Amino acid sequence: MVKVQNNAEPGGELYVSSQHESVNAAQLVVHQPPKLQSLLTLLSDLERISEVLREESARDLGSSGGMGSGVGGSAAGAGVSLRDQAIRSLPSTEAMRHRLTKHLQHEVRELEKRASRLARSGKKGSAFLLNELYAKIRRIQSLIAELLEAAADVVKRLYIRLFIDHQQLV
Repeated sequence: MVKVQNNAEPGGELYVSSQHESVNAAQLVVHQPPKLQSLLTLLSDLERISEVLREESARDLGSSGGMGSGVGGSAAGAGVSLRDQAIRSLPSTEAMRHRLTKHLQHEVRELEKRASRLARSGKKGSAFLLNELYAKIRRIQSLIAELLEAAADVVKRLYIRLFIDHQQLV
């Protein structure tokens, strides 16, 4: 902060004095969250969304009548759902990581194709949509980079979201 004082001398000269406030260096440190933490946050958000969807679909099935209750009764009698069976028979962590990476790279290629088609079109709003596509491509590529260093639990959760629950990651 600079403070200007008007100290007039008989010769008409002005003297400017400045006072600097000392800023604590600890206040200027910026902490960025670890990359895996952002990935876990994304996964927890997806879990909340899927829980809400499951609750809504359970309500829909409950109000559908006799056919929905008959299906629910047979699944409850078996004790094991198809999802639980699929989770029990998961491949190794490296195989899951490879399949996730391959799927995400395929999605990036598809988005790049859409972006190139959109770049050639002269429609209104295409620049905005193109910007959105490139942002999604960058998010997926950063997810691929984080996936290579991710722990086995994170890879397992992503694999379940994508291939068993059939949900989008980005």
